[in-house]
Amino acid sequence: MCQRHPLAPRLAHCFQPLDLTLDGFAYMDAAVISDGPEGGSASTFLLASDRIAIDWLRRNVEDSPVILEAQLSACRWGGRISSTNRLPTVLGWTWHEEQQRPGYHQQVDQRAADVATLYDGVGDFASIRPLLNAYHVRLIYFGELQRVIYGEAV
Repeated sequence: MCQRHPLAPRLAHCFQPLDLTLDGFAYMDAAVISDGPEGGSASTFLLASDRIAIDWLRRNVEDSPVILEAQLSACRWGGRISSTNRLPTVLGWTWHEEQQRPGYHQQVDQRAADVATLYDGVGDFASIRPLLNAYHVRLIYFGELQRVIYGEAV
């Protein structure tokens, strides 16, 4: 329970106290997080819709298609859809990639730029298709976090 945890004051900003459960996703039903674009203002939103999407993906997606989702700096909320569904993604946490793959800094930076292009790019779907094909992307996730980071117009 959060109240007994030494980080309880910090955790209380994001999570509501829960009954004991073995459901590792239960926190998402009531979790409220704040995030926003680098250097921009943060918005607050619920994770409940992500839980619905995670559950849907687990029930309906076969094999391991590459999923595109928001790419954020380490210790933020990006990457949770791919990691909770064991799906490959274009780029997870950049620092983890750089730690585990020394010498690949330029490739990591390129992937981060490509994810930004895919979500921020102006144009129609045909204009991003070559980049989606280059990474073998078959699923694009656009949830509350993507709306906050990239805007509604994507």
